[in-house]
Amino acid sequence: MKQILVFGGSRFFGKKIVELLLAKGHQVTLANRGKTKDSFGSNVNRIKIDRTDSSHPNWQVLAGKDWDVVIDNICFTKEEAAITIQYLAGKVKQYLFTSSLAVYSGQGTGENGGYLEADFNPVTYQIDADKTVDYGEGKRQAEVAFTMSQAFPVTSLRIPIVLDDDDYTERLHQYVRAVQHHESIAVKNQQAKISFIKGSEVANVMNWLIEEQLEGPINASSCDTLTIEQFLAWLEVGVGILPIIEETTTSSKPMPFDIAKDWFLDTHFIQKKGFLEIGLASWVPTLIKRLNQS
Repeated sequence: MKQILVFGGSRFFGKKIVELLLAKGHQVTLANRGKTKDSFGSNVNRIKIDRTDSSHPNWQVLAGKDWDVVIDNICFTKEEAAITIQYLAGKVKQYLFTSSLAVYSGQGTGENGGYLEADFNPVTYQIDADKTVDYGEGKRQAEVAFTMSQAFPVTSLRIPIVLDDDDYTERLHQYVRAVQHHESIAVKNQQAKISFIKGSEVANVMNWLIEEQLEGPINASSCDTLTIEQFLAWLEVGVGILPIIEETTTSSKPMPFDIAKDWFLDTHFIQKKGFLEIGLASWVPTLIKRLNQS
């Protein structure tokens, strides 16, 4: 049994991670603002904290313990990373940071143009103080902060868009509703390839990383890709209505998966290490059908 601290953990894939950790017999502590009620009852410990506030008194509570594993699903900036490092340096055996496909830019150098782990190196990345910090840049800078601090062993799990029934951002839901309501869907490039990861699969990867004790950047997603054209075909079958496509380079109503070029991860590294990823066809079409019926 490991002592595991989870930042977040009350909803979506964070909740699925906690469910799996409990099933594996670990002792789990949730650290979050306490605004979203969880369903774990007395099976977890809870510490209310604002991770953006370095003066919050409960940071001292976290710092007063030693942790086998910390899973951080809600760090989005180097400033948030710095606070965590300040209080948990030397207190953590394994730090699992949920990063993103969004850290990559330019052309991927992996098979068929996918992004390899080496396509973004937090050790050599130079932070530009004048650069706008969007989601991707925030994750890059957080990776740099964690990696360069050497405060604890860090694994940066880089994942694509996460889909599941309980996705509170409702990205796939938007497409289903658009088709249901006969609204147009903006598409830049129907031949662009994309990939996703299922919420429950994120939990499986996290558990596997704990067991394998891997460090450094790790890509994880489905084991395959699909074109936007294929996705739209699945959408048509799942909803039972032909989508109305607006092929355009700009749109007043952009959609979550509206990519102009290929945008996916090369996951050969994690496959070679023994993690078995699942294919998109085994779950995305059925997920679309469930969302259509809900």
